[in-house]
Amino acid sequence: MKSKATKLTTILATIGLVAAACKPKAADDSGIRYVAPKDGLNMREAPSTTGKKMLTIPKGAQVQKLEEKPDSFTIDNIEGKWTKISWQGKTGWVFGGFLSRSEPASSAPTTSDVQDVGSLRSHFESLYFSGPGAQKSRGALEIRGLEFQCGGSKVTNVRFDENGLEYHVEDVDCEMHGRGNCVNCRNKNPRTCTVSSGQIMAVNSGGMLEGGECS
Repeated sequence: MKSKATKLTTILATIGLVAAACKPKAADDSGIRYVAPKDGLNMREAPSTTGKKMLTIPKGAQVQKLEEKPDSFTIDNIEGKWTKISWQGKTGWVFGGFLSRSEPASSAPTTSDVQDVGSLRSHFESLYFSGPGAQKSRGALEIRGLEFQCGGSKVTNVRFDENGLEYHVEDVDCEMHGRGNCVNCRNKNPRTCTVSSGQIMAVNSGGMLEGGECS
């Protein structure tokens, strides 16, 4: 027959096991967050609304949370804290209330998506652009080919969607006529070039966008 001390020890051990089983587990937080606002999220050099804007991270982009300030504040009726994050090799501060733990679900295009494409076009218009076989000036949407003496490139089929910019480009090769005219021009090496929405939105308004891939 067990002694009272033995019974007490058994009871205490059982209570300890039950308490351990009932204790909530710490949340597994990898620090991955997603940008929620449809117009994107500004990254700043300092944790302040007056901090210098570095770039705008597009909606749905995945970022890595590094740290956050202890004080909460409210923007557009949403409470959050200044949060330090990294995205595409850049590090800065954003309003954490506009970050989500859940990855946005993919869906068919909606009216808000159309608005996003409009914002993308407007931002691209504000930039200088230099891409494969193409260029444009700030304040314009027209993308032109490159012009050399009896050579260069020709750009066609320019279009925007939620993924970014797409255009077709061909090299132009002409023969030089004895009087300085270009004759017998030929188009060759056709290819489709793209610039992602992330690349476009990562450049501050008025800046130079250099990039693009062709296939």
